[in-house]
Amino acid sequence: MEATTQVCSRCAAPLSSGAKFCRGCGTPTATAPSKPVAVLCTQCKHANPPDSKFCRACGRPISPQATPARPRPPARVSAADQPAPEPARRRPSRLAISAVIATVLIAGSGAAAVALLSRKTHPPAQTAGAAVAQLSRKTHQPARTSTAAVQTTSAGGLPPSTSSSTTANPAPQTSSSPSAPSSPSAPAAQASATSAPAQTIQQHLEDLGSGKYQQAFNLMSSSYQSQNPSWPSTRSAADPGITIVSVGTPTLSPAGADLQVDFYARDHNPTTGSDTRCREFKGTVSLVKQGATWKYNPAGNHLQSAVVPQSDPKCPS
Repeated sequence: MEATTQVCSRCAAPLSSGAKFCRGCGTPTATAPSKPVAVLCTQCKHANPPDSKFCRACGRPISPQATPARPRPPARVSAADQPAPEPARRRPSRLAISAVIATVLIAGSGAAAVALLSRKTHPPAQTAGAAVAQLSRKTHQPARTSTAAVQTTSAGGLPPSTSSSTTANPAPQTSSSPSAPSSPSAPAAQASATSAPAQTIQQHLEDLGSGKYQQAFNLMSSSYQSQNPSWPSTRSAADPGITIVSVGTPTLSPAGADLQVDFYARDHNPTTGSDTRCREFKGTVSLVKQGATWKYNPAGNHLQSAVVPQSDPKCPS
């Protein structure tokens, strides 16, 4: 059975049966009649509405004489806890705003006038730099490049080397800047790399025509040398004559280099594998790069030969 308890309507303190005054606030029970606010469950002490038949927390049945719950007194807010009112904001007057705008305009006009006067009295530093650069261009002349052209020769001799060389005139040093170490220019380095294969072919043909067979053999690729170790002695027995007409500009590729050649050749001695007839050889010869040196690789040649009369002035005598 649930216990029934009445509470004070002023302070919500429980009232004993037959009490004439509230033990919490001292209010007479006659003038402060009790008022049930909620019913306490005797099982879980949960406060339920006065008309509840079952507890909302544990579901236990609640009798009509169940214990009312003590209501919570209203929260009291002191004056110290109340927020202070915000002070009223004063708007700036139109006179103050106009004064600020006028000050900014006057300051900007003065700064512009000072900048304009500074440009007139102090010329920019770029003018002096431009004058120095112009003087440097006049005193430092660009390097001149001279390329030896391919010459056509008669039967009497060999043409000069077809390699192109770049000669750079040293630029005069001025006292205002320290001297810089000289270094090859990019065009000169590129010309040297391009002319190296042509120099190898030119030198090989010249050595072959002048009887320097071992030197000509040394300019050939290592794979060709290993496959033809008797090449110097075979060529020495045939005693070939060579007349160089032209050696072209090489075309470089990752695999090597190719260039066009035109020369006349004739073996003076009839031996095994020799040809005493005068022939003109025209086409493409191949080179490979071994380390930093270009080597002639006859295995990659694409040459065409034609027999020409011995009376041709370009035929070796």
